[in-house]
Amino acid sequence: MHLRRTAPSQLFVVSGGGAGLVPDLPCEHGLPSVSLHLFSQSGKDIGIVLPTCAAAQLFGAAAAFLEVHVNKETADEFVQHLTEARAAAALELHTAKQAAEAACCEAGLSSHGREHTCRTTPSA
Repeated sequence: MHLRRTAPSQLFVVSGGGAGLVPDLPCEHGLPSVSLHLFSQSGKDIGIVLPTCAAAQLFGAAAAFLEVHVNKETADEFVQHLTEARAAAALELHTAKQAAEAACCEAGLSSHGREHTCRTTPSA
């Protein structure tokens, strides 16, 4: 990846989205690629798959642009927000994984413990 200042052919202004992994498309280091499913206010959506190392380079470049063209404090705040978002998402993912592992039936497993066909509640 290289730093670019080219204008895109079309803007896609993101209003929400989600992230995941694509193990079938590893980066050159063997890590799963990052998957982004982005939504716009106009109701359109797009899926983007980035090799993990490319994703890190892109977010690092975004922080660098903020540092050089805005100020270092803004770049530091951006990186802090990334760190906080990672911690919050990791907590949510760990909780969902624990609920799925404690599931007592197939429905409990596939719904991360939210639904059950066995009509029981998993023990804590």
